[in-house]
Amino acid sequence: MARVPFSREERAYLITLPAVADVSEYRIQYSTRFRNEFLRRYRNGESAVRLFREAGLDPKIIGRKRIERCTNRWMALPIEELDDDGQDDDQDSGVSLAPLEGDESNIALTRSLTLMQSRRITELEIRIVSLERKLARLTGDEQDDDSEAGPSPASGGSGTSVSVAATRAGRIRQFSHSMGRR
Repeated sequence: MARVPFSREERAYLITLPAVADVSEYRIQYSTRFRNEFLRRYRNGESAVRLFREAGLDPKIIGRKRIERCTNRWMALPIEELDDDGQDDDQDSGVSLAPLEGDESNIALTRSLTLMQSRRITELEIRIVSLERKLARLTGDEQDDDSEAGPSPASGGSGTSVSVAATRAGRIRQFSHSMGRR
């Protein structure tokens, strides 16, 4: 399978997580605190995927293979190498697996998730319009003679792209309003 880079939105989301120290286009560097907490709980029988999910690192975003490789790499570390003295880097101090409720990181997390979902919805809407156009060409339902009358919602032609744009604009207005922007 080809390497797929993280999108800008995904990187913005990942860097807001306490479990993540740094993110690049292809790599995630996890915090020492997260690694140690993960190993402690994993060695006590908890699921690796569940622990990553609790930290906001869903396999749909980072991939199951990355979780599997991290687990194997971390489990191969000698226990002495783990930083168990509770003294982590300044950037990692006080980090748990999940952000606290009402925390600033939750606001950033919510915004990042919303941006990611909006991006995915837009991609799917564009794909739908493309597939509807292909279907219209295959079935011979192109709007050659209807173009003067304007698009009708039932025609499935360019009226669909207008409705897609209208629904997206409505979602953006609704999101902006819910975030207190006008």
